[in-house]
Amino acid sequence: MSDRITAEGSRQATSPTEKGARGISKNVDIRVLPMDIYRAVSTADGLRGWWSKNVTIEDGSAEILLLRFPSAHVARIRLANGEAASRVEWDVLDHNAMPEWPGTKLVFVVEQNGPRTSRLQFQHVGLCPGCDCFVAVDNAWGYLMGSLKDFLEKGKGRPA
Repeated sequence: MSDRITAEGSRQATSPTEKGARGISKNVDIRVLPMDIYRAVSTADGLRGWWSKNVTIEDGSAEILLLRFPSAHVARIRLANGEAASRVEWDVLDHNAMPEWPGTKLVFVVEQNGPRTSRLQFQHVGLCPGCDCFVAVDNAWGYLMGSLKDFLEKGKGRPA
């Protein structure tokens, strides 16, 4: 099994999202079961372990999360789809520092890749290669996929 993270950058999206959608794609093999990845990408507690230490649930809605970062960036995301152990989609509702993010979608598709190994296919759908933040966000997602892998395999991620 591979322990690598791959990136396709700004190529045309293919599965797991709609064909023709632009965005960022990352794939990572992780030595855990699909349900472990699902919990890490679909819950506030999971996201705190690898993405942002400061994740809160918006008042009045269990499906909307606020992610705060040390750089004073704040992202607001809503759970759009969660199919246990196989697919999670977050709609980006707002981002105070990156006006290109609202209206984009974060898609996590998980499939078993061996007895105790799973492949995560991640896409940030709708973030155009021409956006001012594209290169920085592409690099950040590469870092975050490594953080997610470390969180699940070693018990300690590198959240902001």
